[in-house]
Amino acid sequence: MLRLVFREEPGRAVAGFTMGRHEVLAVGGGWLNLDEPGVVRRFLDAAVTRGLVPAANGVREEDGWPLFDALTADTSRPPGS
Repeated sequence: MLRLVFREEPGRAVAGFTMGRHEVLAVGGGWLNLDEPGVVRRFLDAAVTRGLVPAANGVREEDGWPLFDALTADTSRPPGS
């Protein structure tokens, strides 16, 4: 299992009072709704490409922000696709 973790840090926000329940955003860098299947698929595809998905049983925890940056940098695709 791959677990992507999004921790709040300067310029980064995780779902909260003013946002939807499962949204993440970067100030000046886009936002993604983690409830949208297309977004989840894009994260999975990016994780596979980078070799982040474990081949054996167990849990691997990774910082999700580098993948977020890669996905939001692709301006040719709408956020939920």
